[in-house]
Amino acid sequence: MKTPHQAFTRSFILLSCVYFLWGFLTSLNSLLVPYLQQHFNLSYTQAMLIQLAFYLAPFIACLPTAYFIRRWGYKHTLFRGLLVIFSGCLIFVPATEAFSYAAVLVAIFITALGVASLQVVANPCVVMLGAPKMAASRLTLSSAINSAGTTLAPYIATITLFSVIHNSAEASIRQLQIPYLACAAITIVLAILISRVNLPEKGPAVEEKSDKAAGSLWTYRHFILGVATIFCYVGVEVSIGTFIVGYISDPSVSSVGLESAGKLVALYWAGSMIFRLLGSQLFRWFNPRHLLVINAIFAIGFLTIAIMLPGYVGAAALIAIGICNSIMYPVIFSLALKHLGPLIAKASAILVMAGIGGAAWPMLQAIVADQIGLQLSFIAPMFGYLVITYFGIFGHKPKQWTLANITAIRKVYLPLKHQFSMFIQRLYPKL
Repeated sequence: MKTPHQAFTRSFILLSCVYFLWGFLTSLNSLLVPYLQQHFNLSYTQAMLIQLAFYLAPFIACLPTAYFIRRWGYKHTLFRGLLVIFSGCLIFVPATEAFSYAAVLVAIFITALGVASLQVVANPCVVMLGAPKMAASRLTLSSAINSAGTTLAPYIATITLFSVIHNSAEASIRQLQIPYLACAAITIVLAILISRVNLPEKGPAVEEKSDKAAGSLWTYRHFILGVATIFCYVGVEVSIGTFIVGYISDPSVSSVGLESAGKLVALYWAGSMIFRLLGSQLFRWFNPRHLLVINAIFAIGFLTIAIMLPGYVGAAALIAIGICNSIMYPVIFSLALKHLGPLIAKASAILVMAGIGGAAWPMLQAIVADQIGLQLSFIAPMFGYLVITYFGIFGHKPKQWTLANITAIRKVYLPLKHQFSMFIQRLYPKL
């Protein structure tokens, strides 16, 4: 019979493998942008559908996943999420054989549905797996393993995709089968192992009863601001990770080719991995929220350097932002879930849905890049880091909003929404 410590260790290791898997698939997806753009002869807007397909999935998957958690529990929902990823990876085979960009987008979307469900399940599982005071530390350590996946993916993508020269675009597209079939094999093995361990569970009846006492999620100010902050964080991280290849391989910036630029992206994710590992220890001595604010301010500084000093210095500054991003997600996530009690599963689903920022911010930066150039387009991520700074200083404080607060926010939000819509219409009158 396993001791509680052994059971905890085994469960945590398997959950960390889940983090690694979705990190690998997320980073691999970003590398598909230049690869598919080249071989399908896509415009930049068409290529951005790759990120849109991947980061739109949380909007569809997350709330149903929260429902499935209440119905089936965490373990069985996690198992089914892994099966969805397995299915999505297998669909890459017929999609690439047919040389169909639309079919590849379907495979990406189905894979992303599974990845989104993993995030909804795994994050609260890690939070509830041990002592509450160590929740941020556990999330940070798991996120570091997630970053190991995002770091490894660019190297494997470069070796299996960019480094192999084929005589035709069709043969190059079929090369995608190698990494995704490998992911399918790993996923099914992980699903079998997950089905044999105990994970934290909460009975549906208890949860439903407690929901009435807890009230609506949308009355919790820190949760709403946490959703907005996750939206900005995921958006700017993905946007920088997507555009950094173009920035480094731009002849006006450096003489680095596309293949080498793809490998250098691994340094961006490696910075997150290494400092997430350090962060799990730093949280024992420093307030995680203070580190969040400091990192956001440094990220703004590095973006300024990339804009003002194009070249190797600017490229190094963008890569260094990976270090700044290292501890942000777990800190924001844990702060947003504070004092939510039984609403944590639904809240986790909504926070993961906020990952749609990974589709919105790259598209926003693409619009800015089309208007004023790639170098100056890095102004866009700055606004995301300003939101993160605000949340770390003021917005994290648990507080329930009244109807008057919500009405005041609507008075600010609706005019801003109208002005943004008018701005987009002026840029693209045919839309």
